[in-house]
Amino acid sequence: MTVEEINDLPEGTPEPPGRTRAATVDISAPDPTDGTATVQINVRRASISDDVDPSGLTINHYIDGEWREFETTVDSTSSDQIVVEAQTDRFSPFAVTYQQQTVTPEPTTDTPEPDTDTATARQTTTDTGTPGFGIVVAIIALLAAALLAARRRTED
Repeated sequence: MTVEEINDLPEGTPEPPGRTRAATVDISAPDPTDGTATVQINVRRASISDDVDPSGLTINHYIDGEWREFETTVDSTSSDQIVVEAQTDRFSPFAVTYQQQTVTPEPTTDTPEPDTDTATARQTTTDTGTPGFGIVVAIIALLAAALLAARRRTED
């Protein structure tokens, strides 16, 4: 059995579609005689984005001209590496991949400029940036009203 970590995919092997490659190994061995074998691949943390959760790593296997995703589990993690594993029934190039997180910018809406030629008055509201201020004032007003009502009752 030969296991070789490779940086570039073998000639004629395309990148796994829609995923970012974190590690690639080429395993040359006879196919498992009992049906399946467990493949474990070490992934250096430095080879993945900081926002990638280890459970998002997937072992892919290049079989018959296409990449196939395997059900992958995280075997162990440390500060510098993650070990993932999957079951396979044959050997050839394997790639550990992840879905690159894309940050979608918030859509901006163009606010039309107010028409200054119209005589219609417009009311504007200013947000003071103090959330809950209206509720605090309402509670104080209710407490003041209750206190006033209680004083009137004791005066009668």
